[in-house]
Amino acid sequence: MLTSISFFRSLWIDTSYEYYEDANIFSIFFTKQSDSFCFYCEHIENILISYVLDQKIITIEILEALDCLHCHLFDTKEAKGNQPPLRLYAIYHEGLDELRIYFVDTVPSKTTLREIEWEEDIFLQEDDNKKIVALLVRNAGNRIVRGFSEEERNNF
Repeated sequence: MLTSISFFRSLWIDTSYEYYEDANIFSIFFTKQSDSFCFYCEHIENILISYVLDQKIITIEILEALDCLHCHLFDTKEAKGNQPPLRLYAIYHEGLDELRIYFVDTVPSKTTLREIEWEEDIFLQEDDNKKIVALLVRNAGNRIVRGFSEEERNNF
């Protein structure tokens, strides 16, 4: 019998994360930031998703991040109020082709998955206060950019 750990692997190599304190935006980049050319964006509520020409996701941004995330984004490992610190990690389940990006170590016992209105493959995992605990991307292999070839970069 295979253990469930054998189905998991880490996130795409060039994925990076950044918090822009002055704008209160938390960004997840699925390629090198130097490759971040977006063809169009979709925005609903506090989520902005950027796409390249083939409709693959290149960036997901959480606007008003301090108000939307279950965790705090301060430079401390201590909880602030009832918010745990940011503990970012991602798990890709190859068998299900799902990518989960967690913002906290411990997920609250009661959460809800909410589909993003226009994007059937992206879900927000939220706590009882509608604060984001994790992002879930289904069909991740087809929906998320994995990088660009030298030829594709030259066409930007």
